[in-house]
Amino acid sequence: MALQPGGLLAPDPGALSPAQLEQLREFKIQTRIANEKYLRTHKEVELLLSAFFQRNVSEEARQHPRIRCRVLHGSKTSQQDSHAAN
Repeated sequence: MALQPGGLLAPDPGALSPAQLEQLREFKIQTRIANEKYLRTHKEVELLLSAFFQRNVSEEARQHPRIRCRVLHGSKTSQQDSHAAN
C-alpha cells in the first residue's frame, strides 16, 4: 500500500466488495443517526460545547487573527508562530 503525506495509507478502492461497501454505508448512516439521538437527549453536551466556544472564541480572539487561527486550527499554527518569532 502506498503512503500519503503524513504517513497515512492511501485508500484502496478494491479492498471491499460491493456488498461490504453497502454494509459500511448503512453502518455510517445508522451511526450518525445514533449520534444525533444521543446529542439531542443529552443537553449537557450542548452546554459544554457552548461554554467551550464562548471561552475560547472571545471578543479578544476575534480581534486578533493569530489567536483566531490558533483556536480554529489547533496546534498546527503553533509551529507557524515559532517560525514567525525567529
